Amino acid sequence: SSDLFPSHDITGRKLAFLITGGGIGLTDLLKFPGSSKIVENIHIPYGVTTLTKLFGTAECNLEAALNQYKGFTEIYSVGDYYPVVINAAISTDRPRKGKNRAYIITPSASIEVELASLDEAEWTFEEAYKLRLEQDRQIVDRVLELLC
Repeated sequence: SSDLFPSHDITGRKLAFLITGGGIGLTDLLKFPGSSKIVENIHIPYGVTTLTKLFGTAECNLEAALNQYKGFTEIYSVGDYYPVVINAAISTDRPRKGKNRAYIITPSASIEVELASLDEAEWTFEEAYKLRLEQDRQIVDRVLELLC
């Protein structure tokens, strides 16, 4: 486990992820042999109904991310695990009102990542799909930077 995530912060604890929106690419961590030694769980509640039932809101903002982190750490306590919560609003099937962004909360960091957006004039499903993949990669890269 120290080969993949040498961070002093993580030493001796398994990772537990809560992903709402972007960061789905983190599931690729499970492809590595021995990943179960470093990843305890990856939760991906996704739909508006589920997010609202679990957290009271499906919004993407710092307050919602911190609320999700608080609830998640009741299950995956900081002493035993290294919980990572990603609350993101990324490219979707229509032009987005507001910014594409992600909030990443860990025991040692709380950051906002601004993500690229498409203008309404340049929006097509194909362009939104390509942008969504780029945004997810950007979120994953930022999380991995925090973990290493």
